[in-house]
Amino acid sequence: MWLKMTSIVLTAAVALAWPDKLLAQKDNLKFERISLEQGLSQNTIYCILQDRKGFMWFGTQDGLNKFDGYDFKVYKHDPQDPNSLSNNVVRTIYEDRAGTLWIGTNGGGLNKLDGEKDSFTHYRHDPNDANSLSDNYVLSICEVSRHGRRTLWIGTRYGGLNQFEMETGRFTRYQNDPNDAGSLSDNYVISIYEDSLHGGSTLWIGTYGGGLNKLILEESNRERGVFNRYQYDSTASDDLGHKQIRVIYEDRAGTLWLGTGGGLDKLDRRDGTVTHYHHDSNDPASLSASAVWSIFESRQGRDGLLWIGTGNGLNQFDRAAEKFYRYHHDPNDPNSLSDNYIRSICEDRSGMLWIGTWNGGINKLDRRRGMFTHYRNIPNDPNSLSHNNVRAIYEDARDGGNTLWIGTRGGGLNKFDRQKQAFTHYKDYPNDPNGLSHNYVWSIYEDRAGNFWISTYGDGLKRFERKKERFTHYRHDPADPNSLSRNSVTPIYEDRSGMLWIGTDVGGLNIFDREKETFKHYKHDANDSTSLSHDNIWSIFEDRSGVLWIGTDGGGLNRFDREKEVFKHYKNEPDNPQSVSNNHVFCIHEDSRSAGTLWLGTWGGGLNKFDTATEKFVHYTEKDGLPNDVIYGILEDDHGNLWLSTNKGISRFNIQTETFKNYNTHDGLQSYEFNAGAYHKSKSGEMFFGGINGFNAFYPDEVKDNAYIPPIVITAFKKFDQIAKRDIAATDEIALSYKDKYLTFEFVALDYTNPEKNQYAYIMEGFDETWIDAGTRRFVSYTNLDPGNYVFKVKGSNNDGVWNEDGVAVKITITPPPWKTWWAFTLYV
Repeated sequence: MWLKMTSIVLTAAVALAWPDKLLAQKDNLKFERISLEQGLSQNTIYCILQDRKGFMWFGTQDGLNKFDGYDFKVYKHDPQDPNSLSNNVVRTIYEDRAGTLWIGTNGGGLNKLDGEKDSFTHYRHDPNDANSLSDNYVLSICEVSRHGRRTLWIGTRYGGLNQFEMETGRFTRYQNDPNDAGSLSDNYVISIYEDSLHGGSTLWIGTYGGGLNKLILEESNRERGVFNRYQYDSTASDDLGHKQIRVIYEDRAGTLWLGTGGGLDKLDRRDGTVTHYHHDSNDPASLSASAVWSIFESRQGRDGLLWIGTGNGLNQFDRAAEKFYRYHHDPNDPNSLSDNYIRSICEDRSGMLWIGTWNGGINKLDRRRGMFTHYRNIPNDPNSLSHNNVRAIYEDARDGGNTLWIGTRGGGLNKFDRQKQAFTHYKDYPNDPNGLSHNYVWSIYEDRAGNFWISTYGDGLKRFERKKERFTHYRHDPADPNSLSRNSVTPIYEDRSGMLWIGTDVGGLNIFDREKETFKHYKHDANDSTSLSHDNIWSIFEDRSGVLWIGTDGGGLNRFDREKEVFKHYKNEPDNPQSVSNNHVFCIHEDSRSAGTLWLGTWGGGLNKFDTATEKFVHYTEKDGLPNDVIYGILEDDHGNLWLSTNKGISRFNIQTETFKNYNTHDGLQSYEFNAGAYHKSKSGEMFFGGINGFNAFYPDEVKDNAYIPPIVITAFKKFDQIAKRDIAATDEIALSYKDKYLTFEFVALDYTNPEKNQYAYIMEGFDETWIDAGTRRFVSYTNLDPGNYVFKVKGSNNDGVWNEDGVAVKITITPPPWKTWWAFTLYV
């Protein structure tokens, strides 16, 4: 026996060096669930495949499913239709080199699908025919092509291994013979794999009770070969880790991985070593369960990621560190796995990962969604965010970005230790004079002296001593004209001279003298045009020239002259398109690359560009590409792009091209709706935006578009709303009669990232003069086309606007009526 065994055991010291939370989940992955509600026929997913056209196929306990990103087409057994699927329990799907799909079923044998006719050819066991399939329970399929001869190898539950000659329809059986040590070790064949290192001359066969078999094929590719057995022996140190070999997978480095009933085995064919990876209940870095059902190596990155599906969760295997990161179902997290029993894993050509479960349907994982890390309140988890409505975010300047401070609407103040991934809560506790005293935190600010200031919406201003964890309170006192003007405090801002400005709701603007601990007030006076335009203050900002700008809720923008103590107002003028678009100014940002340019976020008026020299405003709204005209926050990245939080996600605005790129919950955002004041950029360039379901953290340079160019398929051609042809190939030609008055084409771009955003355009050459933009519509109809020759073309894009410009085309010929043919005109002449 040439196999050698190496066992991997992580010591307790290594395990303790990694916090459980970090080991349990390496990345902030969000799984999108696809189930019966979306059209899937059944929630147990035995197998997944993407065909060469780009369609996704799923084998379930109740039918075969074909998915185009929008709709499922379900194939089931119909007793009245001899060409239907032979059995509804689909255990395996395989596409051969010619593009034909083969389906293995439980009790219905082998099926070959004719995609154009949507019909199946059946191959079943015939007890009277030794050349028929040995058993009707088909669990695995593999194609081998040698010497110009293509054969399928079929693994069955009770009948061993079958070699199927596709040209002749003849099956040759390989079964266990108790008296022959060179025969197949067990008749329950779960997995088959063609070895890439030996040019189709070697097959690996995994069995349920007989371990692993290696079959070296004879030159004829038909003669019986000898099976070399590699079996489990608990007393031997150089054998497999378990007798059940459920899956065989080869990675790009040429290493064979075996998923067994007792864990994961790595088989190095060069030196014959077997390394075992087991579940260890005391080690959070070990495999999450011993039963391994699926293995897949991601194509992303040079080495890729190895994903392991078990009976208790999904694992991401770091091969360099030999650590497993686990992902489980969380009943409180709709973005977690839908079920912990992982039966199948597949990655499509765009990099989307598809995970099939035993009872939870399909999980779709777009790892680009992980670009936006999401933090939220988790019920019964004291280390999570205290409340999901986030109103303020600030990075502590003292410890290199390890600590974030989060203000919430109802959950008080949170201190987030990013290394430990744990939140400390500061809330209003009765009878605690040094406590926070109010749970609605509007803003958080650290002045240059290191003082930490907290504003609350209802109980004034707080100075927080972080070492002593003690709050000092500044409140409105009706009897003291030098107290805070109102207890509902909004933004806090320190200008370059060290003055602390405090905004309030209805109480106007305050300057705080920190030595005397007194407040000076600026309020709106209807009889004074140079007073503050409105007493609701939403934003305070000082530009590079030292001018102080005040954004209000209803009074537009104010420019404050500190020497004269007067305010200049900029309000919306309905008849002036160069005035500010809306009087509700949420946020103010100065362009880092253009002195004198301010950007304003408004409530309902979109984004405003303000030239402080000309005092003219330029507006950008939904009609220009903004997802929503409410702008809560503005941050600028290192390339000069503006990131905007809205009521419909986050938008990236390219100042040079004046174009918007929009992101929503599908991309990993906490919600569509964000909050005013809840935005912050760290010293490292990381951005934070808070909303009604927690907050997001991301690095702008890591937010990349989907570059995958999707294949375009014409899925159906209809005449008078009746399907005449499906899955039309580019080589197809459609011949029609002049009587065919109403024609419809249906089409799809096969990118599954966010299909609802895929775009389409089409042209009927010979009828349409230019390409027609269809938006997200996936069909077009034509009526009363004249006899003649046409070419119908359609192209499409993915969710990020990357187009397949080649698209697909089909030739159409419409024959004229008999009285308009050339021979009829000849007769007339």
